[in-house]
Amino acid sequence: MADVEYRPSKEGMRALLGSEGVLAACIGYAGEVRDRANSMVSDDAMVNDAFYASGRVDSNGMARASAYTGNPHGYNACLSENVLLKALG
Repeated sequence: MADVEYRPSKEGMRALLGSEGVLAACIGYAGEVRDRANSMVSDDAMVNDAFYASGRVDSNGMARASAYTGNPHGYNACLSENVLLKALG
């Protein structure tokens, strides 16, 4: 069997980690975390959801996604019960 040598390429890794597929996977997981977090808090009368998710390709070419609080109800739930941390699993 022939020896195989792997040499990582910075450009190749950026192309892979900034691709549409990786971005879609990151946004999908952030959306699942958002949904779990929203299901953990009680209903409120505020217009915004308690948690939101978003994603983008940053200036370094890497796909990133975040789940974050959308109103004071979500913020207080994170402070008192660590809702986002629990939603991460």
